[in-house]
Amino acid sequence: MQTQAYDPESFKGDKPFCDVVLKGGVTSGVVYPLAIVELARRYRLKNIGGTSAGAIAAAVAAAAERARDTGGFPRAAALADFVSRNLLSLFQPHPHLRPLFEIALSTLRETRPRLRILRALWTAARGYRQATLLGLVPAILALVAAWASANAWALVAALLAAPIGCALALGWHLHDVVVHELPRHDFGICPGLRQPRASGPALIDWLADALDDVAGLRASGRPLTFADLWGSSPEEPRINLEILTTNLTAGRPYRVPFRRRFLFREQEFAQLFPQRIVRWLVDHSQPYAEDASYRWLPANADLPVIVAVRLSLSFPLLLAAVPLYDPEFCFEGTGSKLQRCWFSDGGVCSNFPIHFFDSIWPRWPTFGFSLEDFEEGRHEHRVLLPTAGSATGVQNFKRVDSLGSFLQAILHAMQGWRDHLQSALPGYRERVVRVRLRPDEGGLNLHMPPQQIESLSELGAQAGRTLHEFEWPAHRWRRYVISMARFEGTLERMRRTYGTADTPSALAEFLERYAPTPPFAQSAEWQRDAREDALDLMHTLDRWLGRTRLRDGEIPKPDVDLRITPQV
Repeated sequence: MQTQAYDPESFKGDKPFCDVVLKGGVTSGVVYPLAIVELARRYRLKNIGGTSAGAIAAAVAAAAERARDTGGFPRAAALADFVSRNLLSLFQPHPHLRPLFEIALSTLRETRPRLRILRALWTAARGYRQATLLGLVPAILALVAAWASANAWALVAALLAAPIGCALALGWHLHDVVVHELPRHDFGICPGLRQPRASGPALIDWLADALDDVAGLRASGRPLTFADLWGSSPEEPRINLEILTTNLTAGRPYRVPFRRRFLFREQEFAQLFPQRIVRWLVDHSQPYAEDASYRWLPANADLPVIVAVRLSLSFPLLLAAVPLYDPEFCFEGTGSKLQRCWFSDGGVCSNFPIHFFDSIWPRWPTFGFSLEDFEEGRHEHRVLLPTAGSATGVQNFKRVDSLGSFLQAILHAMQGWRDHLQSALPGYRERVVRVRLRPDEGGLNLHMPPQQIESLSELGAQAGRTLHEFEWPAHRWRRYVISMARFEGTLERMRRTYGTADTPSALAEFLERYAPTPPFAQSAEWQRDAREDALDLMHTLDRWLGRTRLRDGEIPKPDVDLRITPQV
């Protein structure tokens, strides 16, 4: 593959801002480099977010934006060439888990169910030769006995014992590998670092260097950090990168950079990050006062971007999870003040956090790149940007016609129901580019040939170019129309709850007589000002609701809610 040459001058000059959010999808991320580059020819990237494979692309986009005027985006485009030639080699299993990796690959290469089982068994027999031979021992002994006794039925029994014995021995060994060996390697087949006898870099080795190279920091010898993206003002960052990860122990997502502090252990991180990254983390962190073998993660400004990315792309079972330690919570009865938290793929909780940078009245557009399924005869376009007035063609329906697809659909709904609803709403759907992939493209298809990866990269470039003609004024008006109608409905309910003199159970009457107690008691001055502000709001609502109902206008459907939700 040879990526087209991009003129560095085409990225310079005044351009409008945009935000961008990128969906996860393991190897589907090969779509993103050229999508980002094409988008950057029309816009400057302000807020950039992603999860899983989308986190990789988000970090590359942020690094390129930092070096926009010094060739950052052409260097980002060149990454597509390397990935097309080396995709499979980036995923390097731990030597003890290589047979398990080969078994998984063998099943992915075969689409026919029965042959998939046979291929997996054959790969397992070759990978675990000792277990296979052990399983043959009873059959060999029975065969010798049958030969000596010249008993035909004993000979048949001996021949049947061979596959049964092998299957039992392999099953027992695989059970031990999955139940005991995999947890010992942080629940992942591939640690992410270069393994013995590998001819090239592994995913995290390569990505750490690639981010520094794209950002123009390779010669400095130090990693790209969030401070490099933020510039002189963290409160108003020049480039804001936010990545989603999942704390499996706590059962919730987190944004990185974290809004709270966690600890790490140097010897554990040495198995997950290049040595230069670990050294940076140690040099820019402080030891935990109660146990110096633990260290606080560096302040967010000093946190290497590769650490944030690694926290999000820990594809379950494929890439090892990342252990961090929480000093504020622990299991009762353990006697420990630190809770070990396993951080895994951000897509476990939200594979497409299109809500990341949204606001009621946006200052500029937030674009999304969504990776979805393509079916021949059902979908017309591989790349689609829905029109503002159309509600058709934006739902990512899953075909359910077998037990396997039924179970996959359950996981799909559990994992992304909120993302699916959000990205189909008016004011959202027309800014989400949908890139549709065939079953043998992206996902866990680690064995894609270079020409197939090249075609996916071109789909990404097409997706990025699609946004060049995005109608921002019309989109801005739609968001205003939707929000004003929603405000009216929400505020009307608030007015009913606050009440009037004719409603004895009104909130106003409650606030006059209730004496608040700790922990959230407020001063008398605060309570007085809050009541006056609430009363002023009610007077405004009386005037608002006395005019024409805004909800009776031409409002895009479906209806939306305005709620208080927790920050991630």
